Amino acid sequence: MGTRLFSYLQMQVGLGLAVLAVTLGCRTDASLYVWKPPQVRSAVGQDILVAPLLGEPQMAADVLAAVRATQPDDHGRQLRVHSPLQLQAAAHGHVMLASAMEQSSPEPMSDLTLLALARQAGVDWLLMGEIMTDGRPARQASVLPEDLQKAASPPLADRLADRLAVVWRLYDVSVARPVADRAVVVDGALLAERYPDLESSPAGLSTAAGREAWRLVTPGIEATDVQLARPWTRPGSRLVREANTLAVAGDWPAAAQRWQQVLAAHQGQHAAVHNLAIAAAAAQDFSKARRQIREALQMRDCKHYRQTAAWIETQQRAYHRAFALPDPPEGWTLTRD
Repeated sequence: MGTRLFSYLQMQVGLGLAVLAVTLGCRTDASLYVWKPPQVRSAVGQDILVAPLLGEPQMAADVLAAVRATQPDDHGRQLRVHSPLQLQAAAHGHVMLASAMEQSSPEPMSDLTLLALARQAGVDWLLMGEIMTDGRPARQASVLPEDLQKAASPPLADRLADRLAVVWRLYDVSVARPVADRAVVVDGALLAERYPDLESSPAGLSTAAGREAWRLVTPGIEATDVQLARPWTRPGSRLVREANTLAVAGDWPAAAQRWQQVLAAHQGQHAAVHNLAIAAAAAQDFSKARRQIREALQMRDCKHYRQTAAWIETQQRAYHRAFALPDPPEGWTLTRD
C-alpha cells in the first residue's frame, strides 16, 4: 500500500511539474533592432539632389529642414546631398531654365530644370516631395497607388491635426525618369513605435517625416521581437533566465556575457547556446550566430531552434541587401530570395 501511494504521489508531482512547465512556458520575447534595406533604391555612396517640397509653405519648410538635419552620416550609409541653389551656383549659367517663366517665377524649379542641373553636376538621384493637403498631389499621376489612397482617406482636418503625409518621387538622373513614387505617412502610432523620442516634441511629425524620407534610399533600423529559450530543469537554467531578463531590458552585451558564463559551467545548456546565437545576430555577427545555432540544434533539435536558425539567415540576407554586400562565404542554406 505504501509503495503504491508513493508511486501515485510521484506521478502527481510529475504531472504537476509538467503543467507548471507548460504554464510557465519555455520562451521569452525580447526586442532588438535589425537593419532593413532601402524601401525604394539605394543611394548610399552616391549623390542625391533634394528639391524643395511643394505644399503648405511652413509645413513644407519644416519637413525639408528635417530632411537636411537627419541626413545619414554613419558608416555604411553616407551619401552626398545637394540643394538646387548649390548646383545652380556651380552651373555658372550653363543650364537653361525649362521655360522663360521660370526665370522670374518664385515657384520651385521644374523637374526638367532640376534634372538638367543634376546631370551636369554628375548627381545620381533627384528626390522631389510634396505635402498632401487635399488627397491628391499636383505632381502625382492620375491614378493613385494603393498607399496613396490609404493616406488620402482621412478628412483634411484630421490629417493636419495628428498625421502628416508626404509624397516622394525619386528620379534616376541618368535616364531622366522617375523610378518610384511613395507616400510616407507619419502619425502618432508611428512615433510611438519607431520614434518614441519625438512623441512629446512639437516638431515630432515633421522630424519623423524627415527621417522616414531617408529610409527610402538608405538602410534603416527596425525593432523586431525574438524568442529566447527559457529553460527550467537543466543545470544553469536559473542563470539563463536571469540573463534573459537583461536581454528583455535591452542590455544584450551583458546578457551574452552571462549566457557565456553559464555555458562555461554547464556545457550541455543548449538554451544558453541558442540565446547566444540571437545575441550574435543582434551584434550583426551572423557567421557566429549561424555557427552557434547549429551547435544548439545538435544539442536539441526542436521547432523553436529551427525557426531561430531560419530567422538568423533571414536577417543576414536583409543585412547584406541593405549594404550591398556579397553573399557570405558559407552561402545560404535555409532561405531563398
